[in-house]
Amino acid sequence: MVLAQHALSSGGYPLIILLLLVAWASFVVAAGVLALCFHKGEEPWRRQALWAALSAGGLALVLGLVVSPGPPMVCTYTGLSHITSAYHLAAFEWHWPFPTDYPLTVPVLAAFFVLLMGRLPEAFGAANLMLFVMAAAGMALLAGQLWRSRVAAWAGGLMVATTPLVLLFARGDVLSIGYLSLSIWAVLFGLCAARGEGGRWSQVGLAVAALLVCQARVEAISFLLVLGALPLTLVRRQWKEGAQRTLPWVGGALFFLLPHIGNLVGEFAGDDRSLAAETGFHYAWKTLLAAGFLAAGILLAGHRVVRVRATPWWLPAVLFALLVTALASLYGWAVWGPASHCWGIACEAQTWRTVACWLVSPKLMPPALMALALVGFFSFGGSAGARTVAWLVLWAGGIIAASSIKMTGELPYEGARTQLPAVAPLVLVAALGVSRLAVHNGRIRWRKVVALAVLTAGTLVVPMRTVHLHGFDEQAEFTALRSCIGSLPERSILVAPDDVLDVVMLGDIGSTRVDLFHLYRSAYLTEALGQAGRQAQVVPFSALPDVLKGGQPVYWLRSLSCYRTGNGSLTPSCQQALAMEGWEPVCEMTIDNLPYTADFFDETRIVGQTIVLGVYAIPGRMEEEHAAP
Repeated sequence: MVLAQHALSSGGYPLIILLLLVAWASFVVAAGVLALCFHKGEEPWRRQALWAALSAGGLALVLGLVVSPGPPMVCTYTGLSHITSAYHLAAFEWHWPFPTDYPLTVPVLAAFFVLLMGRLPEAFGAANLMLFVMAAAGMALLAGQLWRSRVAAWAGGLMVATTPLVLLFARGDVLSIGYLSLSIWAVLFGLCAARGEGGRWSQVGLAVAALLVCQARVEAISFLLVLGALPLTLVRRQWKEGAQRTLPWVGGALFFLLPHIGNLVGEFAGDDRSLAAETGFHYAWKTLLAAGFLAAGILLAGHRVVRVRATPWWLPAVLFALLVTALASLYGWAVWGPASHCWGIACEAQTWRTVACWLVSPKLMPPALMALALVGFFSFGGSAGARTVAWLVLWAGGIIAASSIKMTGELPYEGARTQLPAVAPLVLVAALGVSRLAVHNGRIRWRKVVALAVLTAGTLVVPMRTVHLHGFDEQAEFTALRSCIGSLPERSILVAPDDVLDVVMLGDIGSTRVDLFHLYRSAYLTEALGQAGRQAQVVPFSALPDVLKGGQPVYWLRSLSCYRTGNGSLTPSCQQALAMEGWEPVCEMTIDNLPYTADFFDETRIVGQTIVLGVYAIPGRMEEEHAAP
């Protein structure tokens, strides 16, 4: 089976990577052409939108460097494999069997920074930072284009650059920031194409941005629905022309996704060797189900808005009722159960409650932004305005529904990263609210602009405290081991826990056996460290008798996996290692236990206030090394 997986990877991945490289190059050209169109535009708001984009992008760059959390890691255990994927792509090792569970859009971009900066995890952080800058700049252009307002352009760009929810993941998360940024640009290209602006390059930009965003996160394939519904934002007589300009190019993105979509057949047939299973499309049926019910909802809403002159109040109510029904059918009515804190498998019952709160949580969203969004939401008028409301609800609702394929419990921000792309439609509505409050009869009321800016900045104080280097367990381990492992001699061997636990997955009658070594990508730890870990290799603890017979220096790695028992005790292999005589600490550190996620299983939860991490050597082996000439 492993050989079959490698064969599929060798044949499939080079094609996917080549498509993504071409898409990124085309995206850059299309974005440049679009910026030139804004610069040459006759309407006064166009050049202002371009200046707003440059300013918002610059502010995002500064805030990302100064405020955003440090280690470019990995809010989840899969981040190790994302970083190593970028290293292999930069080395043109396209036939390497990529271990990541997700598509490769962001690692392909990060590979460019690896080529510039070297084999360092900071290179991945630089790629995420660039995507954050793109998100702020793109939102300024999109808000100006959608609302035809320079005030909305400035408000939208600056809001994205300063929103604490976005800043929290600007450098720390490896995929969600890419989904946010590319979804904004895909909609921008699509809106320009639907309105017949930007020429052929707007359509090219739409196609390549759609491809990139669908390869950014596994659930993002449902975002194609948002792009397909873009003509709804036009006046009714332009629907046909707008659909003709956009839908073929959105369909083109589907064509480019064939290397993945074709393997869905194998996934539905239960073939674990399929590329779909290896790249994370084992969630495809839930994603497609969410997209299907949203499609029905938007068609029903659009029909009713045209036939009946309903107010914007009616439309969100219908879509919300559809969302409630779909989630209840997927997860049962327990999905509404209250909980102040949840761990692991219990988070599954909190899916809707937790993800619904992230966009209105004062911990991560400024209250002023939420208030401005309400102003914008209720300022729509007429059937065209109601259709735009429907489209924005589709955008946000699609993200909420599609991301429900994952655990979204508050531990503390597991659900926040999956809901991050929903910030885009929220900011668009808030930008409209700013425009409605600050512009009267075509004239800007600068006093109101200043008052709104001060109010928004003032409400940033509390949630901005959330954005700092939290030192989550995975981040703290990564930082501590980086300095320690870099001091080890060449060809060192690190033995790490490989205990097999019985865990209970949602919906299973019995338990499932899970190997901690493979689940937490332990083999990729030293490689993800980059140049600092190049001289060491991690192997399972069960291989200790064999590696001791070799000539390499052998060390025991006391990692987070030692504590993943759910009861505060150590795993059997770590207890066995501690019972062995002869280990001496090369480095040892104690960190506070601050879990980011229980990684879906109660049985792997880390219990306790502090965690002892370290690297330990065998004295006899070390004495032999120092005695050797």
